[in-house]
Amino acid sequence: MTQPPATRTTREKASAWREQEMFLLQEIMKQVGASLEPDRAIREMLHLLSEVLGLNRGRVVLREPEGEHFAIAYAYGLTRREMARGRYAPREGITGRVIADGHLVILQDIDKEPGFLGRAVERSRLPQAQVSFLALPLRVDQRIVGALACHRLRQSERALADDVAILRIIATL
Repeated sequence: MTQPPATRTTREKASAWREQEMFLLQEIMKQVGASLEPDRAIREMLHLLSEVLGLNRGRVVLREPEGEHFAIAYAYGLTRREMARGRYAPREGITGRVIADGHLVILQDIDKEPGFLGRAVERSRLPQAQVSFLALPLRVDQRIVGALACHRLRQSERALADDVAILRIIATL
């Protein structure tokens, strides 16, 4: 019995996404394993997330050396000015909430979430389409040290669950 063309197309798309995921993970592991500079590996990881999977404006938010605030330490797709604006107190905005509570947050549409500050990237710089925001806590030895976050177009051919799964893997690195 043959499958309808739509099903075959869906399977083919899923297979293509899996290939891209494997490529992404291989490249990230290569960077992590080969680089004595973690900064370079993190920036390349954010670059690959954007270019391969469309998880854009990726950022790693870490505690500032002095104080209780957290700030964007690494990013891809953000200007230096945008990075400098990305500073959060625990529980402030979505990023601060992720850091304080230690739970993944998925915003389906940033325009409908009053808790989304849009501090780092002004809405006018984002696509007009619905934009989602994904943020995961970063843990070291069961202690939350920051967050990994990115934007994603709401209407994407890729399943949201697949993006979250990849981000969870990367957050453990």
